Amino acid sequence: MNVTFGEVGSPAGRVAALSGRFDIIQLTGTILPPPAPSGSGGLTIYLVGLQAQIIRGKVVGPLMTAGTVVLMVASFANGALERLPLGLGEEKKEE
Repeated sequence: MNVTFGEVGSPAGRVAALSGRFDIIQLTGTILPPPAPSGSGGLTIYLVGLQAQIIRGKVVGPLMTAGTVVLMVASFANGALERLPLGLGEEKKEE
């Protein structure tokens, strides 16, 4: 399998290409709706090779896998800070 990814922390447009077998350890990222500034979102992938080397990079093209990948996705709109009530048996501390 060939892997092409953008190097994290390098100038925009710089990519690295590797060949071999890799397993996905983690896939994280943010996808923001317009008018988000360019470069503010994207996916970062962590891979492990056959000799236990860990590689990190930005996904820059289609991502194809040989097996099933499970994604957990969350969406937040109009986030607000709310304080949860104290649990049973807990007393409010006087300041």
